[in-house]
Amino acid sequence: MVLQMARPWRDPDSGIFYLRKRVPRALLPQVKGTTAMLPVGDEHVAVRVGDITKASLRTREPSEAKTRYTAASAALSAHLQAVVAGPMRLSRRQVVAIAGTVYNDNLEELSNEPGEVGIWRHALRLHAEARAKGKLEQWVGPQVDLELAKLHIVAHPESRTALIEEIDRALVQRGELMKRFSEGDFRPDPEAARFPDPGAALAPLRSPAPTPPGSASANPASLGLNILDVWAKFKATITPASSTVRRWEPAIKAFDAFIESRGMETVTPGDATLFADHRVAAGISATSASKVDLAAVKRMFTFAHKRSWLKANPLAGLRRERRGTEEDRDREGRDFHPPECRTILNTTRTIYAEPGGRGDALLNTIRWVPWICAYSGVRPGEAIQLRKEDFSSEDGIPFFHVRGSAGTVKTGKGRRTPIHRCLVAEGLLDFVRNAKAGHLFVNVTGNDADAIRRGIDTSRGRLGEWVRAIGVNDPEISPSHSWRHTFKAIALDGGMTEKVADAICGHAQATQGRKYGTVSLATKAAALEAFPEYALEAPTAAAPKDAPGRL
Repeated sequence: MVLQMARPWRDPDSGIFYLRKRVPRALLPQVKGTTAMLPVGDEHVAVRVGDITKASLRTREPSEAKTRYTAASAALSAHLQAVVAGPMRLSRRQVVAIAGTVYNDNLEELSNEPGEVGIWRHALRLHAEARAKGKLEQWVGPQVDLELAKLHIVAHPESRTALIEEIDRALVQRGELMKRFSEGDFRPDPEAARFPDPGAALAPLRSPAPTPPGSASANPASLGLNILDVWAKFKATITPASSTVRRWEPAIKAFDAFIESRGMETVTPGDATLFADHRVAAGISATSASKVDLAAVKRMFTFAHKRSWLKANPLAGLRRERRGTEEDRDREGRDFHPPECRTILNTTRTIYAEPGGRGDALLNTIRWVPWICAYSGVRPGEAIQLRKEDFSSEDGIPFFHVRGSAGTVKTGKGRRTPIHRCLVAEGLLDFVRNAKAGHLFVNVTGNDADAIRRGIDTSRGRLGEWVRAIGVNDPEISPSHSWRHTFKAIALDGGMTEKVADAICGHAQATQGRKYGTVSLATKAAALEAFPEYALEAPTAAAPKDAPGRL
């Protein structure tokens, strides 16, 4: 459990109130030593993040201390979220809007008393010299970092470079205006309207407003079950796949920072929705924010509720609104179209891997995994983890066995899948027969489960890159998983029953009634016999040494 210091702390000697906040342990490797800019009264104060982050609130008044504490605490949480989320790319509009806030800072006060003209001439000369000598980083960089810290943004290097240019331009523009004012010419700046409205342009970058003091979720007594503790227990109990850990852990850590490590029982559906919006604003795609980040958080709440650690699951039934409508999609469904099937399967035939040669596992993945997926609906990761010993036959029916000992099975249940006649004709069984023992598509030594899972994840990613590279690059479909949708669509259109199709694909049966009775290997084979061939070009008879795709 993470200790929270959710109210101002008063120094017994000076009587001055302080913010003291313990940073979640899981975030320390990323955030410790970074500098947060916290609002204190009318100023921003630089504070170094540590195990316990401390900042003077610069007041002895309890009511003022509470107000300042709320603002500073929210700013610190936003800073942690930004560091965990990683560098953010800013749009051109956002860059110019931030430069506009610098231009307008104290503009009214300066306009009334612009000072001596010599001051502005000197300032403009320094700007010109810095630009001429390539020293804008030293001259404007600190100002850029201050503005980013106020917005709690970790900017991508390219965005920060653009900000340096635009803020220097804005400061020069303001300097020219002030020089003219100091000379007695008070006509308004005709170029001031070039800056976008910062409220609209920067709204996606701003963190949600802090919870008002006195609300239920701000009550320290409500702090309880921490999501990071639940995640640790989930990993120890469920042993999720390494790909799941890799995708979910950053999301869960980001959510913990977003809610300031509050107890899970204080979380509302609105918190989760705002978190998903925050992740999108941080540069995560809307699909990933919903299907990865929000899904990971919801899974932790379900896990905790089933174990009675939570009396109720506040996120049960929560669904993030899709951006746009189904009519916005350019295609119907998530399966490959026939030309895409032909492109992938025909092109795999140009791939040849020298046995034992450099990159043979990856080339074999590209050559065979799309075919296996196309004619079985197997998950890409389950195909990639297949070993030589997973192939066998029974009563004349060749099959491969999907099982957890080879890597991982999503449902936790192994299954035997008959090998379609087209895979036999293509030469899959000959490839397996000539392969060495062990994994066919992953180069690993020993039985290190983590190494095997990492190898599977890497091969799946590289296969996806290859599919995109040959021109199947519609962002609305998955480069490998769409075979599952394609197989299911063709199978059902051809009259295969849902129960048998689910058994072949490894889908959980949809109803309690369909769970009764096991679908036999012979029944699956008979159903697959009716599965049609993909319309492809005739395979070439090129000798292996002349085949394209060799490394």
